[in-house]
Amino acid sequence: MNSNRLCHRGFIVCLIPIVALILVLGGLIQFEFARPSVAQADGLLSAHAENISVTVDLVGQYHTALPAVDLKVVGNLAFIAEEEGLPGNASQVEVIDISNPISPTLVTQIPISATSVDVVGNTAYFAYPEVNGFRILDVSNPISPTLLGSLDLKAEDVQVVDQLAYIIYNSQFWQSSLGIIDVSNPSEPFMRDYGGIYDAAYDLRVSGKYTCFAYWLGSTGGVDIYDATDPDDIFRSGSLDYINLGSSAMDVEKDVLYFTLISTGHSNSKALYLAALDGLPHPEIYSHYGYSSTITALDATGELLFLTTDDGEFQLLSAHDPRDVQVLLTESIPWQVAEMQVSGDWIYLATGSDGFQILRLNYPYKLYIPAARR
Repeated sequence: MNSNRLCHRGFIVCLIPIVALILVLGGLIQFEFARPSVAQADGLLSAHAENISVTVDLVGQYHTALPAVDLKVVGNLAFIAEEEGLPGNASQVEVIDISNPISPTLVTQIPISATSVDVVGNTAYFAYPEVNGFRILDVSNPISPTLLGSLDLKAEDVQVVDQLAYIIYNSQFWQSSLGIIDVSNPSEPFMRDYGGIYDAAYDLRVSGKYTCFAYWLGSTGGVDIYDATDPDDIFRSGSLDYINLGSSAMDVEKDVLYFTLISTGHSNSKALYLAALDGLPHPEIYSHYGYSSTITALDATGELLFLTTDDGEFQLLSAHDPRDVQVLLTESIPWQVAEMQVSGDWIYLATGSDGFQILRLNYPYKLYIPAARR
């Protein structure tokens, strides 16, 4: 008889008890891939936080022609708003192919001034605080975008939801206001309504029925929350006001507002706050945490919070319990982050003169015994 065949049969016979043992222990020993999809992270990351050893890796970089100040990633394309210094200086938008994230490549440079960009489907929206500062482009052919329409106002920030563009714009004498523009017909956008007038505005976030506006007025700063259910009649439905404090970054996820406060006085205090938006008109502060440096960018997704600071720190936090936020990861990064977008395990950063960075979170496999944990 063939000796190789005998060896083969013997190997199979040896495997039988091993397989049986694995089946018996199947209810006791489990392999856990501790990699919560950000879109499905509710309760998962915090529930198994003790099993997670997460790291973040730099995957790719693109050196933009001008400092990168904002970005929007849609599919395999990254739209990067770039500006050299103050408004009125050189500005443009670069479209980057990130289908190979290790080596991002230029698709085209759009000769349009922008400090903020949003993209919905095949339509891109750009804001810039100069004349004709709100523009709409068809990017179905990203190599050769075409202008669809514009509005003659000085816009600073834009976010588009359900054919409405929510903007920060200069209303008068360089004061700032919230505006809502109807973009259902891109060739003829028009203003539906606007909010109050502020000395300055720092950030804008729209999520469901909440439109949050980070502002500064007189000696008071913080966040105003608007109800824009009727875009022709928006009104302030709540506020978080602080003396001599202003907000440097903000995000909204479900009914939780994440915002920062920095002191304009001598105390030089800096902090991250979490507030309950379902408690309007006076949102309850869930918790707050002091920082030694200014938080420059926030992105809240599910129960995960990503943030960066101006002293080169990147953090991943779990806000499963908004009253007790847990730090899951702290890493040093060599860039000043102007804007951040998180999509799944991928993290995209606009980093000023350092251009555009692509990072990825890594979650290793874990072997654990549930019975021992209980």
